[in-house]
Amino acid sequence: MHPEPMNILYRSELVHPPQEYTNKSLQKFYYELTQVEGLNFNKFEIVANGADISIKEERTVFSCMIRNDRIILTEEWAKCTLAEFQNRLNELVQLTLRSLNVKFFIAQTCVVRCLFMLTKLDDSRRFLGDEICQLKDKIFPQFKRPAHLFGLSLWFPRGKEDPLAFNLRIESFNEDTTKIFLENIGTYIGQPIIPDRLNLIVENLQRTNDFLVKNTFQFLEQFEKKGA
Repeated sequence: MHPEPMNILYRSELVHPPQEYTNKSLQKFYYELTQVEGLNFNKFEIVANGADISIKEERTVFSCMIRNDRIILTEEWAKCTLAEFQNRLNELVQLTLRSLNVKFFIAQTCVVRCLFMLTKLDDSRRFLGDEICQLKDKIFPQFKRPAHLFGLSLWFPRGKEDPLAFNLRIESFNEDTTKIFLENIGTYIGQPIIPDRLNLIVENLQRTNDFLVKNTFQFLEQFEKKGA
């Protein structure tokens, strides 16, 4: 399996105590946001309990959702690197504290999605179904039809010393069966993230990414070597 993944989505959702926003305060926040390098949004819409801010370039959608109890930054079909997204996230958080009067965050959810390309096998459905799940010749006799998507879902709960839980999906990729689709959702519920500990926000995203592209790669690689 090729060791360099193609990352296709980054997301960070930060939950804070509920705030009340006026349309004027949200419009001011949007203006200040567009002045920050890398946060070049061009669409702004007032919605229930907040605002939706975004920019779309071909398939890539970069968005910021402001709600009265959370902020969500997402890049889907990402063109940026993880480091660039982390820098944008840090800028957004700093502005949120200054402009929206948010004092701290009580939880964070990080989402990273990527694609891995098989190198020794040519079909992710056979790789996941036959090599990993050992389901060869066990599906069709029962269902009377072939299955065209295989996957695993693994949950890793937080521990006493680790406030991050991971929810991992590993699936064949329908758009290109030589690739494997992976998603990791990291959920942080620990000590509140106060201004002096904002480094936790990018660290949580980094750990969510590393668990996906390092630990999961090693897990999958052992099966591809076996099946080659």
